[in-house]
Amino acid sequence: MAENIFYRLGAFITGGKDAYTQTNFGSYVQWGLQKGETTVDTTWDNLYELARTTPQVAAVIDRKASMYSNGRWKHYKLVNGKKTLVENSDAVYILENPNPIQNGSELDKSMIWSDETYGNSMVNLLRKSLPIPTAIYNLPMQYTVIGRTGKMFNQVEREKIIDKIYIEYNGIREYFDVKNVLHFKNSNPNDPLMGISPLDKYKLAIANIRASMGFRNRIITNDAALGFMSSDTGQNGMGLGLTPEDIKRMNEARAGLFGMQEGKANIQYVEGSAKWNPMSYPTKDLMLFEEVDQDFKLIIDGFGLNENIFSFSKASTFSNYEQGLKAAYQDCIIPLAEDRALGFTKFFGMDGTNEWLEKDYSHLEILKSDKSKEAAADKTRAETIAILQEQGRNDLADVIALEFKK
Repeated sequence: MAENIFYRLGAFITGGKDAYTQTNFGSYVQWGLQKGETTVDTTWDNLYELARTTPQVAAVIDRKASMYSNGRWKHYKLVNGKKTLVENSDAVYILENPNPIQNGSELDKSMIWSDETYGNSMVNLLRKSLPIPTAIYNLPMQYTVIGRTGKMFNQVEREKIIDKIYIEYNGIREYFDVKNVLHFKNSNPNDPLMGISPLDKYKLAIANIRASMGFRNRIITNDAALGFMSSDTGQNGMGLGLTPEDIKRMNEARAGLFGMQEGKANIQYVEGSAKWNPMSYPTKDLMLFEEVDQDFKLIIDGFGLNENIFSFSKASTFSNYEQGLKAAYQDCIIPLAEDRALGFTKFFGMDGTNEWLEKDYSHLEILKSDKSKEAAADKTRAETIAILQEQGRNDLADVIALEFKK
């Protein structure tokens, strides 16, 4: 038997980082960039905190997760060639009530957060004897470890590629049956077993956002006004520089009692005569807000949504919002749901042809209008075809009918 090779989910990204190394994020992720840094750290241990503490990224993931969770699971069978809804389905019940601590919506959202943060999500399906599981849990990607056999491209069974899957945190290791773990992932041309985090692709945009917002934050919270203090005494109206002792006393007083923050005094008393000399470099010229907006748009596009469904967009009218919401569902959420439904269909022991699962969004008002328009158009076409046939114009009726089938 080949020697087992263990990888952290993300070892490919992090360059083989030790699977057992954990990171305390209490002081690890800071706003803005440190001196000399030009981008952000997108190694595996840093991904969730980076997504969680960058408002624009968190807003996009939250919106995508919320939209995805709006779908309703449906179970269908093919009966006499007709698509038939299965009532009181055990499969639908467990997807809506996956485990004792989460409902179906919460499970959906946690999976999307894993997808969009790590590029991977894994769910463990607890089974007894039937293909339908008795519980479903989303595994925390931060602590998930996958053991590879070292053989991938000459195998036909998943269990001969993946040897073990477990999570390890706080000194506890919990193993899972490889056959019962469903893995969704973003495409990765260099490693078909591991998805690539979307955050890695947009690290420069995220860095720009954090740097811009961090700069503004420092101005607001650290009294970082642009200017300097000088002595108010001098010759010919010119102020003299403060002595080192004066500077030390003023800095110490400003750090403790005086400043713009709540609870500090607005006036500082000093020994001697001093004045404030403002420097004329308006932060507006840095175009920090414009930079954040441009990077936000890039992230929105990268995650498959539409900028008009976010409040920052100046062009977002109600009509634009409605069209943007439809586009996001049609181009992103529904295809994503189809992929998820295909995965659950297989793992629930269904063949996908005669029996399958769907995540349905037709109940949403934003999509109902399109369905109504389609139904009205279908009715008009059918009536037109019937009239043409009555008139004996079958050739034209056949052309319309053919287009209708398309």
